[in-house]
Amino acid sequence: MQVVVDANVWLSAASEREPDHANSVGFLQAAMMRQVEFLLPTLILPEVAGTVARRTRKPADGLAFAEQLRRLPRARFLELNMLRAQAAAGLAGKAFLRGADAQYAALAVEYHAVLVTLDRELHDRSARSLVCLNPQEWVAQFAPS
Repeated sequence: MQVVVDANVWLSAASEREPDHANSVGFLQAAMMRQVEFLLPTLILPEVAGTVARRTRKPADGLAFAEQLRRLPRARFLELNMLRAQAAAGLAGKAFLRGADAQYAALAVEYHAVLVTLDRELHDRSARSLVCLNPQEWVAQFAPS
């Protein structure tokens, strides 16, 4: 199984202060147990690096988190090429998505993968084009018993 995982899920799992921390950790653990392949846009690396560095006020923390994600087993990073950019632009216009969100959604459509996100707007607006679940919903449907 392949899943596209939004940056907000990784960031939530990394910080105990996040309201969805436990659900995000539970999802990632269940997905790893199921040996899910994580499909990630390369955009995720600067997204997480910037967020972590802003939170901690330490640039090295952001870079370390991005590197840790980059080295994750079963993570496949996909570059934004013209074909993917056009697909994302189409989804952005059709579903009124922000640009970065549209990249995650377009990868999910391209690979017929589930998109896992904590972003309610992305979740609701992309529901017509793909299967989009929050971490708790994914665990309820796909976690190993």
